[in-house]
Amino acid sequence: AEYMGRAAGSGSRSSELSSDPWDEDAASGSASSSGGAAPAKAAVSHAALQKLKNKHIDSIQRLRSEHRIQVQGASPPDPLESFEQLHARYGLPGWLRRNIVSAG
Repeated sequence: AEYMGRAAGSGSRSSELSSDPWDEDAASGSASSSGGAAPAKAAVSHAALQKLKNKHIDSIQRLRSEHRIQVQGASPPDPLESFEQLHARYGLPGWLRRNIVSAG
């Protein structure tokens, strides 16, 4: 299966889907508002954030490789690992999720 882009008609959720949870600008914005000792703390936080981001990217790449998932685009969403994630991330109705799970 090949992912060609975001689903059409996603409406207001498109900003949620395209937002990067590891966005460095968002993280640095919250660190800079902490006050006087922010530069030293921000440097440590940035390094820790970058390490965590790299670990996440490696995990996603490994999952895609194992399942032969091919993606295209600037920032495709991470693959889902469970039907519960489908419900939590995209609001799939519970009855539909249960039907999919029961179908195998």
